[in-house]
Amino acid sequence: MSKKRAGSSSRGIYAVLITAIIFCLVILLYLVGIMFSTKFVKKTLTIPVIGEITEYLVGNLYSEDEAKLIVASKEAKTKKKKKNTTEEVYEEVEYGVLPEAETMRTREYLTHCTFLGDSRTVAMVDFGYVAESQTLAEVGISHMAAESNTYTFNSGAQYTFDTYLDYNANQVVYISYGVNGINYENVEEYMSRYESLIDHVMAKCPQSAIVVQSIWPVREGYVSTNGITNAAIDYYNDFLKRVCEDKKIYYLDTSSVLKDEYNQMKEEYNAGDGLHYGQLGYEAAVGYILRHPVPDIGDQ
Repeated sequence: MSKKRAGSSSRGIYAVLITAIIFCLVILLYLVGIMFSTKFVKKTLTIPVIGEITEYLVGNLYSEDEAKLIVASKEAKTKKKKKNTTEEVYEEVEYGVLPEAETMRTREYLTHCTFLGDSRTVAMVDFGYVAESQTLAEVGISHMAAESNTYTFNSGAQYTFDTYLDYNANQVVYISYGVNGINYENVEEYMSRYESLIDHVMAKCPQSAIVVQSIWPVREGYVSTNGITNAAIDYYNDFLKRVCEDKKIYYLDTSSVLKDEYNQMKEEYNAGDGLHYGQLGYEAAVGYILRHPVPDIGDQ
């Protein structure tokens, strides 16, 4: 028993000695550095606590302008790190309608996004703009049925609305419903159910930027668009824009680039039924998304 204790005590002493030696070497290197290297001195001046010691020993080698730049840089990094919740994401940027960016993003931006929607979102996968795993969508679904639906992927995986968002919410979540159910007679219920869905997504994705995409226009006069009018779409888009402003989330006015001068879906975007879009339509819509990205997401 005594031998074991002696061995343990010896190992403890060795550990203390090694730690003390390392500490002394670090101090020695620090002293040599501040004595012979101006670059090293400037570097240590930017480190909390150590910078104060260095300044006390050798003075501050930065000019007043350089010091201001260092402080500004630290503050900017601190603000960026604080963007952890939905509320904080919008703290420093204007919410509501997403403005056009100075430069168009590449498609790399889309890899940071999740899309919730109907057949128009399904087609984004079919045309190769996003991976199926980035979307929770089904042909013909409305915002009133989205939350209670069970979704089956081509891989065989199944998700509910909640389980999908638990594991697949990216930095940006786009909500893109509305055309299915546009002719629903109860206007108030249509709006209240959409607002409830938005609240649901915000609650499930507190660290994501939420973007509500405008309802895309149709080309009236087809069997598929019977009862669906662009006037009704415009009415609900105005509602969605107000909701986004009230909730301090983003609104993407994609419909603006898809309309002609008669407030209809542009003929060249028509897939043939007045309701769905062809390849040219998706090129325009995705291009609009990339020209109006959420700030600070993806490539700059």
